[in-house]
Amino acid sequence: MLVQPLVTMYVAGFTGLTGEETVKLSGWIFFLAGIAGIVAAPFWGKQGQRRGFVRTLLVVLTCAGVVNLFQPAVRALWQFAAIQFCAGLFVAGSYPNVTAILTQVTPEEMRGKAFGLITSAQQFGGVVGPLVGSGLGSFLPIRYVLFLVGLVYLLASCYTWFMKDRLRLLTVSRKPPSGGPR
Repeated sequence: MLVQPLVTMYVAGFTGLTGEETVKLSGWIFFLAGIAGIVAAPFWGKQGQRRGFVRTLLVVLTCAGVVNLFQPAVRALWQFAAIQFCAGLFVAGSYPNVTAILTQVTPEEMRGKAFGLITSAQQFGGVVGPLVGSGLGSFLPIRYVLFLVGLVYLLASCYTWFMKDRLRLLTVSRKPPSGGPR
């Protein structure tokens, strides 16, 4: 959400267009990222079940970070659109895996509250991200803000890496005893 208010300006810089045409092109770029997310989210959820939710979360956060680091290097609008599409493929994998981890580490009687808090955090990001992005974009070149997005994903990946053993312990401690259901 950090780059959302900046994309139209970035597109205008590539095309030299202003007004409606720039807004339409920016809408198409967001559309591509959204389509990528629709296609990829079930895949990443399945990968989480198959390979582990924490491991899959590490992969999608790292890949989203690396892909986003390429945004400042693009020289054409189609390259920017392709990177947004690829980023959408990876970002879509975070939500199903985070919620699966949350389900595993949260006692059953606390899950409603936990899901409410994660939804609140997501909405908070939807409010604060564009404000921070537009604030940063007002005094930094947009390319630097786009690079920052990649760094944020990589930092989230590093945090997940350092928390993986703790998450694994919490996951194991929440499983029912081997003698049957809880």
